[in-house]
Amino acid sequence: MKPGPELDALVAENVMGWNWQIDSPTAHLRYCTVPTKKMPDTRRLFSPSTDIAAAWEVVEHWTNDGGWFVMTFRHFDNDWYCSLGKHDNDVIADTMPLAVCLSALKAAGEDI
Repeated sequence: MKPGPELDALVAENVMGWNWQIDSPTAHLRYCTVPTKKMPDTRRLFSPSTDIAAAWEVVEHWTNDGGWFVMTFRHFDNDWYCSLGKHDNDVIADTMPLAVCLSALKAAGEDI
């Protein structure tokens, strides 16, 4: 899978448990409905496949629920190796956010 709105939607819904919405016909405005204690229907942008801060949210969500996380970068091949949940969820990707998203989906039981 490539980084972008389709992958972001899968992570938002299947890993984070949020609702995904596209508010424009060109899909430039991608929002998640993120429940919070103060506001049960808070909308915000969420692009974990390309935004490193959003990718770390995925990691934090996973580890807060008792999961574990391993990430390494190998200089000789310039790839990121990520595993969330268990060793057979290992993925290799060109970027850290993409590696996190793909491993999180595997950990959530999605066939990627």
